[in-house]
Amino acid sequence: MNDQEQLSMAEQGPPVIMVERGAMIRLLSRSLTLAKLEGATGLDPAGGAPSLECMLAEIGIEVARAETLWPPIHSAHEGYAVILEEFDELKEHVWANQKRRDVVAMRKEAVQLAAMAVRFLRDVCDGGRERA
Repeated sequence: MNDQEQLSMAEQGPPVIMVERGAMIRLLSRSLTLAKLEGATGLDPAGGAPSLECMLAEIGIEVARAETLWPPIHSAHEGYAVILEEFDELKEHVWANQKRRDVVAMRKEAVQLAAMAVRFLRDVCDGGRERA
């Protein structure tokens, strides 16, 4: 894949837009920030948790960021090691004293863990590296 990504809203939506990967990360980050500033946080009125769409968008942003920083995962073993590292970082926050737990940092690690699972799916399972 080159430095350009294609985005399409839907079949009936606008024509495909070509955007550089770094610009896409900034665009998605800005969109989420603006939505929060405008009060459209995607919070569930019953529980106050972010909507699934907001969480998946956040994970997508992290996947795109990681892809700009690191090469593709080359094998199932490498992918497992990356996921295990992120899991261990999350585990440190989970096992911390509840009164001193940094929930923001814990959430960040959970998002990174989910993003690495997505990269594993894309790079290894769907990228032809499942036997490597």
